[in-house]
Amino acid sequence: MGLIIKVENLKAVYLVREGTIKAADGISFDVEENSVTAIVGESASGKSTIIEAMTRTLPLNGRLLEGRVLYRQKDLLALNKEELRKIKWKQIALVPQAAQQSLNPTMRVIDHFKDTVEAHGINWSRQELIQHASEKLKMVRLNPEAVLYAYPLQLSGGMKQRVLIALALLLEPEVLILDEPTSALDVLTQSYIIQLLKELKKSLNITLIFVTHDIAVAAELADKIAVIYAGNIVEYNSVFEIFKNPLHPYTKGLMSSIMAINADMSKIKPIPGDPPSLLTPPSGCRFHPRCEHVMEICKKEKPPLLTLEDGAQVACHLYGQGGR
Repeated sequence: MGLIIKVENLKAVYLVREGTIKAADGISFDVEENSVTAIVGESASGKSTIIEAMTRTLPLNGRLLEGRVLYRQKDLLALNKEELRKIKWKQIALVPQAAQQSLNPTMRVIDHFKDTVEAHGINWSRQELIQHASEKLKMVRLNPEAVLYAYPLQLSGGMKQRVLIALALLLEPEVLILDEPTSALDVLTQSYIIQLLKELKKSLNITLIFVTHDIAVAAELADKIAVIYAGNIVEYNSVFEIFKNPLHPYTKGLMSSIMAINADMSKIKPIPGDPPSLLTPPSGCRFHPRCEHVMEICKKEKPPLLTLEDGAQVACHLYGQGGR
């Protein structure tokens, strides 16, 4: 498998009355074709900012400072609006956070499909539109006859989420990006959506990138996990290695705080302290105020994202010079 997306030194901020929120501070990672990459971290860690910066959908107060997002060697951040429009939805589709609010309550589902097609200059007949829309709704296990002419208020949360996924798949993109696809759903519906994404990945050979705050959800679906802390990638590795042998103290803390039905409750412990404000992040390694292994260098110098001999990537001074 070759690389399909390469993110290099992505930096993005939000301008607010109190100052500048440093939400993505030099993010770099590679995405292999036909793989699933999860971006995992606590709330307000900058996960969604990475997706918004990559797809150029930052809010009005967001600013992209630098970086490159190479999709098949083409820098998405350097394209003009028309060039980007041709790639969006046809090659890279996005299901944004709070997707259930993304549907216009005054429009039927079929009209959302119609708008998507017209926005990309595709001239399908009404019959072709119904055929393609029905096909995609069936893929996400929805009955087209019941859903196509319904208004969003007539659908449950899980159904709305699946309609958005069907819409994103309409023009058969190579890459599907999902921002917190399960966060507003109950546990059973979450499980259903994850199973559905697994099936779509297998049947369509599509590349998935998704954001979640729940590392257990990431384990269900992803091939690789990028662990985000305070706007930085602290670890990037295969799901198997992240769970078997977490390297960064923050990742180890995440693993220790996972609650499972058969877990020994005495061994579950939360990470001490609170996540930092991205308005005034700590100097050096942003995790150092909460880290039990903190050294003087951690307070002064931001650790680079090192690639170790086995291919694991970690940003921690404990692994300086590529050693363990």
